[in-house]
Amino acid sequence: MLVEKGLNDQGMHAEVLNLEEKREQPRIKLDSYPKQLRKAFNKKVRGRSFQEGDLVLKEVTQVTKEKEAGKLSANWEGAYIIHKCQSAQWLGNLTSGAILGEPLEWQ
Repeated sequence: MLVEKGLNDQGMHAEVLNLEEKREQPRIKLDSYPKQLRKAFNKKVRGRSFQEGDLVLKEVTQVTKEKEAGKLSANWEGAYIIHKCQSAQWLGNLTSGAILGEPLEWQ
């Protein structure tokens, strides 16, 4: 089997030219991946707006749970009433009327 030297050189030159394009494809895919994740996550997010005087419950997270709290402890605490509506919400305890010390950020 005879291979012409010119054809082989042309084929190798074409491979070198396509190499840049082949390297670019994974980079493009990696750049679009966070956008796909954001889109999938934001499908389930619902925007909520609150007014002063609304009653809300506050979610209890692992950080705010009591150390002795077991598996069947409550996932929510409250009822709280909203006192100020800004970018952060100021919550007041419904039973005692005391306002919590720092504002809660709502996402």
